[in-house]
Amino acid sequence: KGGTLIADHWTSRYNERYLKRDGFALGDVLNIVGEAVPEQKHEHPFGRGRSVYFPQPLADLLEAGAADSPHIEDFIGEIRRAEGTPPIRVEAPEGLLVNAMQKRGLVVVHLLNFGNDAVQEVGVCLPGVSKAHRIRIMAPDREPVEISEWTVGELSFTVPEVDVYAVAAVETTSRG
Repeated sequence: KGGTLIADHWTSRYNERYLKRDGFALGDVLNIVGEAVPEQKHEHPFGRGRSVYFPQPLADLLEAGAADSPHIEDFIGEIRRAEGTPPIRVEAPEGLLVNAMQKRGLVVVHLLNFGNDAVQEVGVCLPGVSKAHRIRIMAPDREPVEISEWTVGELSFTVPEVDVYAVAAVETTSRG
C-alpha cells in the first residue's frame, strides 16, 4: 500500500555516531539533494508512498512552548493524514490518557485518569474493529465487569467508570 515518512530539520543528516553526513541519508526519499536544506515544508511521492519534510526543528518548537505554532499544527495534521482513520476515539474529559494495542484477536485499551475525580461513562470507539466476541473492563480496585452491550460496524462501547486506571480487553475472535 505504501506509507508516509514524516521528517523534520536534520532527520538523517547525522550518522549513528552523531557525525555530520555529506548529505541526507534519506535524500532520495525526502527529495533533498546535497547539503541544501529546503526552506519550506514539501511533499515528495516515493514508491507507493510519500514523504513530508519540515525544515523547522519541531522538537525545539515544542520545547519552547510553541505548541500552537502553525508548523506544529501542520505537523499534527500530517500525522492524522498519514494515519487515516485513527485507531481509537474516546469521549471523555481532559486528563484521561488513553492507549490502545492490538494483538491477534485482542484489543487492549488502557485508560489512565490524571484528574482528581473518577470519570463516569467513557465512550470508546474502535473504527478498525467491526465486531467483538467479548468485552471485559478490569481495574485494580474492583472486580472485572463484562460489557453486555456494544455496537458493531465501528465497534463502540462504554466504560462505566475510571477511578485511576482501567483496562478494556476486547476479544475480537472467539477463544477456545
